[in-house]
Amino acid sequence: MDSGRGAETGVVRGATATWADGASGQLVGREQELAELERCLDDPDGPGLVLVHGERGAGRSAFAHAAAERLATRDHVVLPLVCVRGDQDRPLLLALRVVTAVREHRSVTGRQPAAGRANLEAEVLPATERGDRAALADALLSALTHAAPVAVVVDDAQYADAASLGVLGAVAARCPRRSGW
Repeated sequence: MDSGRGAETGVVRGATATWADGASGQLVGREQELAELERCLDDPDGPGLVLVHGERGAGRSAFAHAAAERLATRDHVVLPLVCVRGDQDRPLLLALRVVTAVREHRSVTGRQPAAGRANLEAEVLPATERGDRAALADALLSALTHAAPVAVVVDDAQYADAASLGVLGAVAARCPRRSGW
């Protein structure tokens, strides 16, 4: 019922009318974190996977969107994915979605081998069905090594299944940084 704002913009304490109206695109106090994220991703020895933690309502989604926009302005292809309630009950769903998104990006850019779609259906889907985490990790690593710099931004990852998070963590640890992951 209540949006958390005063009924009239003028009565919001400690805020300007622009902020209260939602017209400001700035993430208050987040510029330092966004700059740190860029430093991490620019560092060749830095992490290939960055998790953003915070309490509900703290602005994780807004931060993820701002990070994606910054990456896009730096010539990274941004592949946005969103997890929803119930995804945690579907093992390897997010991992499959990430592999699919990266492979689709490859096909759009012409970097996908001719058999890329057939490999998805012949290898990746059966690997997902049998719960083969190693095969999905290998498929994602293969897709990333043939992709232009790409950033996969997953919003609401708290709903992701544990098996997928394990696969993504393993890939981040093994992925050559030159691939742009």
